[in-house]
Amino acid sequence: NKEGNLIPVLASEMQARLAGKPADSGTAAHHGLLLELLARELNVDAKNIRDFELDVCDTQPAVIGGALEEWIFSPRLDNLLSSFCAIEALASDEVAKSLASSTDVHVVALFDNEEVGSSSAAGAASSLLKDFFNRFNEVVRENVKNVPADFVESSLARSFVVSADMAHGVHPNYQEKHQAQHRPNIHSGVVVKTNANQRYATNAL
Repeated sequence: NKEGNLIPVLASEMQARLAGKPADSGTAAHHGLLLELLARELNVDAKNIRDFELDVCDTQPAVIGGALEEWIFSPRLDNLLSSFCAIEALASDEVAKSLASSTDVHVVALFDNEEVGSSSAAGAASSLLKDFFNRFNEVVRENVKNVPADFVESSLARSFVVSADMAHGVHPNYQEKHQAQHRPNIHSGVVVKTNANQRYATNAL
């Protein structure tokens, strides 16, 4: 239940009382402790805050942990990790040398709003990537002679597409959360994911 399970916990009632912060302070819409915190950050009087829309996110930096320092503890790994790896690979010296003589177009497409359905104006289901290729096609036509009419369509048909994402490995304390035949084990290699709703690019398997 998002309305009940995702409410930010600011402080305990006991600590608020010890600090002289009454638990029922503030307006009917917002707790007085939250208003005081915002007022301090904004350097304004709390009474001058009429209303607000607040997004709460984890601000703790990523750290390496575990007895053998093999774990990455970090928010938003899905899907910053694949995005980072894709950009690093494309920008590497080895790839740059191979691209120098290549006539192919190499693209890393990174989209917003995956967790809310990818259907936003900047999401993967939008026309963003198609629009990019259409604009690129116009540039090619201005600089290259005899470009076929179906240049974009034929180029996409010959393309190799990788949809890179994170996979949830089996947690030893919550093994029952995974289906018996769908259990990505840590240190067991790359996970190849398929989706019945055709959300991934694994249509060649």
